[in-house]
Amino acid sequence: MAGVLSLTDAARVVVGRGRLMARLPAGGAMVAVAASEDEVAPLLVPGVEIAAVNAADSVVVSGPAAAVDVVVDGLVALGRRIHRLAVSHAFHSALMEPMLREFGTVLADLKADPPQIGLVSNVTGQLAGSGYGSASYWVEQVRKPVRFADSVALIESLGAVTFVEVGPRAGLTASPPLLVKDRPEAQSLLTGLGEFFTQGMSMDWRTVFTGLGAERVELPTYAFMRRRFWLQDLGVDQTTLSGVGLRGLGHPLLGAVVERPTSVAWC
Repeated sequence: MAGVLSLTDAARVVVGRGRLMARLPAGGAMVAVAASEDEVAPLLVPGVEIAAVNAADSVVVSGPAAAVDVVVDGLVALGRRIHRLAVSHAFHSALMEPMLREFGTVLADLKADPPQIGLVSNVTGQLAGSGYGSASYWVEQVRKPVRFADSVALIESLGAVTFVEVGPRAGLTASPPLLVKDRPEAQSLLTGLGEFFTQGMSMDWRTVFTGLGAERVELPTYAFMRRRFWLQDLGVDQTTLSGVGLRGLGHPLLGAVVERPTSVAWC
């Protein structure tokens, strides 16, 4: 989307990364912790690292399973909530290092162009610099923690108010549930664009529907458009008893007479 990599090179990065990770020995653990980075860092033991900083009070630790358990036990003792992630490997930890050299070789001739739009690196949490997208960048990305919280904070500081998650399913956002597993991609995309439009954002609908044969149609008009249904002036003073069809009784303490078929009643 930012024009840094061609589609072919982007696929090469993803496939090469996944293939080499899958060849690593299985094992390791990753645990999400409801605590700040500063609170968790002093409790780390050799082999365990902070793999991601997702929010001010949410980090992920990664490393050999036994060592991670030691860290988790210390955090639980402090009353911190933890959640073990269902992963095959301890990503963003030293257990990834055996693949780094070969990964760099696979991407040796990778061509990365400068971003055409504003782009934030989750390795640094800053705007992408001149080295973004290079082979060395992607090697570094495998090993270093994900600075997600810093990235979001920077984007917010630049004035962004709407965030969109793009992927096969929701991995970051729980609400609203735009990315629903097994829902058609086109439906999810158009639903998201519709949400943007209703929030006042401009949409290039011609580009969205190019090649789909879609046509613009007129919606039904409002049934009462430009038609008045107010009662006309009847020319009668409706503030008097006679104006509303009643007859007075001639006394200030009495109301009016209501005619019935067989009698006269006061009201």
